[in-house]
Parts: sequence; C-alpha cells; structure tokens
Amino acid sequence: MAIHQVYETKVGLRDYQFQRLNELLLFVGRFNGFYKEKLDGIHLPIKNFEDLKRLPFTTKKELAQDQIDYPPFGRNHTYPTENYIRYHQTSGTTGRPLKILDTRKS
Repeated sequence: MAIHQVYETKVGLRDYQFQRLNELLLFVGRFNGFYKEKLDGIHLPIKNFEDLKRLPFTTKKELAQDQIDYPPFGRNHTYPTENYIRYHQTSGTTGRPLKILDTRKS
C-alpha cells in the first residue's frame, strides 16, 4: 500500500487534501513571485471550506498582465530558470497568449 493511501485512511481524505493544499500554498508563496504577492495576507493553514473561500481566484487576465509587467515569462514560475526544459504558449483565441514554462516533471 502506498504511503499516501495509508496516511489517507488514518486521518481522512479531507484532512489529507487540506494538508497537501497548505504545503502547496506555502511552497508557491515562498518561491513563486506571482503567487507570493497574490497570497499576501492569506493566513494559513487552510483547515476547512470556510477558510478555502478566502483564497483568491486567478484569472487569465491577471496572468497575461503579469507577463506584460515582467517580460518575457512573468513571475508565475516557481523554480530557477535552468530547471525549465520546454517553453510553449496558449493559442490566444480568447485574448493574449500565455507563455508557459515546463520542468521535466511537468
């Protein structure tokens, strides 16, 4: 049985999901410039659905503006540039195309 499966059965799926969400928010809040700014003032940990409602939505318009303000890729990347192995972009059919960086793991 995988470690995650064992953990899920001991504490419950919902608690596990909130734990993983909090880990992700801490990580991007520390290393991702876009989300560091966007999540400023959000108090962790997120423990329930009421807390979850405090998280701001992210829109394509915000991501596109970030890439304009911080060319060429914006601040929505979490790792050093050398960790990215591929670049692609969205088609732009609903507005400005977004540039996307992928790591090997992506």
